[in-house]
This record gives sequence, structure tokens and C-alpha cells, in this order.
Amino acid sequence: MRDDGRGIDDPAALLALGRSGWDAEIARSEDPAGMGVFSLAGRDVEIRSRMRRAPGGWRVVIPADAWESGTLLPLEPVSAPEGTEIRLAITALQAGTVSGEVRAAALHHPLPVFLEGTACVRRDFLHGAAAIEEARGCRIGIYAGDAPEGHRLNFHGLQVECRLPQVREVDTACSWSVRVDILDSPDLKLVLPARKEMVENDALAALRIAAERAIYRAIGEKTAHRLPFAAWTWGREIGVDLPPAKAALAAWVPATADGEGHPSPTMIAGEPMLIVPRLEPELARATASVFRKPAFIAARSVDEQEAFAGYAWYDALPRIDASAILVTVDGVTHRYGDRYDAPADLASGIVDGLQLSFSLRDWIDAPAAEDRRFPVDALVCDSGSYDLDDALVLVRRGADITPDRLAAQIEATLFCADDDPDSDSAETQRDRFRRSARTRAVKLLHGADAAQLDGIRTAFADEVRWLIPRGRAVTIVANDAGLAVEWSDPPAG
Repeated sequence: MRDDGRGIDDPAALLALGRSGWDAEIARSEDPAGMGVFSLAGRDVEIRSRMRRAPGGWRVVIPADAWESGTLLPLEPVSAPEGTEIRLAITALQAGTVSGEVRAAALHHPLPVFLEGTACVRRDFLHGAAAIEEARGCRIGIYAGDAPEGHRLNFHGLQVECRLPQVREVDTACSWSVRVDILDSPDLKLVLPARKEMVENDALAALRIAAERAIYRAIGEKTAHRLPFAAWTWGREIGVDLPPAKAALAAWVPATADGEGHPSPTMIAGEPMLIVPRLEPELARATASVFRKPAFIAARSVDEQEAFAGYAWYDALPRIDASAILVTVDGVTHRYGDRYDAPADLASGIVDGLQLSFSLRDWIDAPAAEDRRFPVDALVCDSGSYDLDDALVLVRRGADITPDRLAAQIEATLFCADDDPDSDSAETQRDRFRRSARTRAVKLLHGADAAQLDGIRTAFADEVRWLIPRGRAVTIVANDAGLAVEWSDPPAG
């Protein structure tokens, strides 16, 4: 190992633990400590050095058994280039390890490093940064999205793990992070002797604040941002005055049991909005017809986003509050919702009434307005059982609802694929559930006979119909005694 530095003027300093030839300013900046040359103790080592502009250099050989014996070590004059050279023997296996360590240490080192005569690859520690600022003796790289993998702080080629700020915007994939390349910041200290982490002190706290300022300034370069209100407020407190987050919210999509389609990628902005709180699938699917196109207010239904609470534009939006379904059976009305359970003796079937009941607030802290009610066609309640037959399915008497619509509501409210390895694929599970849901819907709306016929028709359409050639027809007569199949004339039309 050879450098082209100024050389060592006092060979005795080599074996004096803690001594170095560094002046006070360098010592303050670099905080030298550790074992130094003593990391080679127990090995046969040869050291050569020559001071700058000196006519010659010196050489010393330290036998493996001389490190602790106090044996006098003779110096020999030698012709050597300026700088210092250390020689020791290593095994072939160690050579491979050392090569990898050298390349890793050289990658973000401020000086060029040559390994066996070939220059090691060097790269700016902050490569790929969207912006770079200098503060508190450091270069701070700001990254839109996750920073490159690995440690976040570079100390002259030594990468150190360090907790540094990250800022995430709402409902976007944009996460802001930083990496720090230390230039000259003496008050930043590494934990000695290992130097694998930073000392938690005031200087590091100040660096984190500087990094946050850099992030917020980078965000300010965008045309708009989606910072949570708390993050936006903090940015202003540390001196970066940003405009409020863009006034836009995700279109409300009724939740499903398996989470499919939620949240919506469609953003609503520039038009009146109505905030609909997060509803469980039972309420969400039952009330979809009311909240998707609300007749009671000329606005688009949007998702609640609590992270924006505090922004004036968000707090001023009207919002749905305290929703529930009123179920009327034999003149008695029950409430069902997030805070209300269905009566234990309530059975699936046609009920006298199903109404959505809710309050509408004009702004975030406004008192709830008068209770509003709208009829809904059906309510599907999750029993917590895997058996579809255990689910409570209610349909309002006189509702204009088809078996297909009811089956779709049952599926959206209850179906969630079982990821057990012994289960069929999610697609097969969904197909099986969909058939059962349709049978349940037809039976409830049209009776058991209609459900059985519908099941036979569905099975025939899925499994047999494709066997019939185009332009031809068959007549099938089947019962528990047998099956008769004959070609027949296609029906007119």
C-alpha cells in the first residue's frame, strides 16, 4: 500500500498509539482515532517512507513477534519515492477480499486510488440527485423518490448509516430523501473506534434541519405539491414558505372486500367536491348509488384524506357524517353501520324498508345538519363466515334490482381470495364465488325453482354450449332417470 503524501518524519510515531503527524486543524476536522498501524499487529510488516524534498528515505521491518516485545528496530536508508509504503504478506483468499474492500472504499473517495496499477472506479456519492445544496460543511443531495440503496452519509469514502429526513407526499409515489457527502464539518463526529455510525449531537441535528430545508426548497420548484398539512407547516417553521397543497382529491370509489379498485387513480380538482368517509364494504356498496352521483348536492364524491386537514380549502369542503342503514321489518326499524350490528334474529330476504341515513356537514367543524335519508335497494352484511349462505342479504320491497346487480353487490361486499397454498387460484375462487352469488341472488328475488333453473342454464352455457356447431341447435330433455339429446331446427331469429 503506497501513497504520494509528505512522508513520515518520525518513525517512532508509527508505534506510539494515538500519535500522528497531523496538525491541529486537520486533527480537529478529521477526529483521528483508532488503532492505525496497530491494526497490523501480529504480522510481519515492512514500512518505507521518504519526506518531501528529502534526499533519501528509510526502511524498517517489524517482525510479527516484535510488536509487544520492546525490541529495538533498526532503520535502514533506502531509495524510495516521496510518500509512505507498507508491505505485508496476505493469502490468495485474503487478496480477493482486500480487492473488494479497496474498490468499495475507493468508489466515493475524494482521491484517486489505484489497485495493482489500475485506477479504481470513482463516482460522486450524490450521483442521480435531483438537486444538490451545500450547507454546514456538507453537500446535500435531494432525491425525488427513494435514494439509491446503501448508506446515506459519506465521510471521505467511508459510508456510514445515519438517520436522515424523508418527506412523503400524499396519494403519490413521490417520496423525497437525501444523501450527505461530508466536505469539512468538524462538529460532525463518528462513533469511535469503529466509525460505523454518527454521534447524535447538535451538529447532526442541525444537519438534519438543513437537509429538510433542502428537500422543501426542491419541492418548491415543482408547479404543485401534495404535502400533508403537518409537513407543510413544519416546512414553513424551518424557513421554507410553500403554497398550500394542490386542492385535489381522489374520486370516491366504494370499497370492496378484497380492496380491488381502491383508492381511485382519478383525481378531482377545479369543481365542487363532497368528502365521503371511509366506509366498510357493506355500507359502501349499499350506498354507492347515492354517493356516486349525489342528488342532494351538486358535487363530486371524493375520498376523505385526513392528512390534508388544516388546509383552508380542505376544511371548507362539505362532508358526509354519521352514516348508517335503517332496516325496517314488520314495522320495527333497526340501524346498521360501522357502530351498529344487525339484529341476531334478522333473516335474509325481502324487507319493508332500507334507507341510508346520514348527516351532512358544511365544513370540517360545522355542526351536523339535519338527518337525510335515501332509499337503497339492497344490503349485504358480512357474517365473518367463509360460507356465503351465512351472509345476511336484504332487499327492499319494490326495489328495481336485477339478479346480476345483486350478485355483483354480494361479490364486491364479501369476496376475498384465500391465499392458502392449498386453495385454487384466485381466478378460480372468484368464478366459483360468482356462481354461488348469482344463485343466491336469483333465489332471493325469484325463488328456489328459478335459482335451480338459472344454475342449470349457467352450467350449460359454460360447459356444453361451446360444443354445438355454429348454425345448429339441439334439444335436451333431462331428469333423474336419464338424458336425451337430439338435433333440432334452430329457433326463428
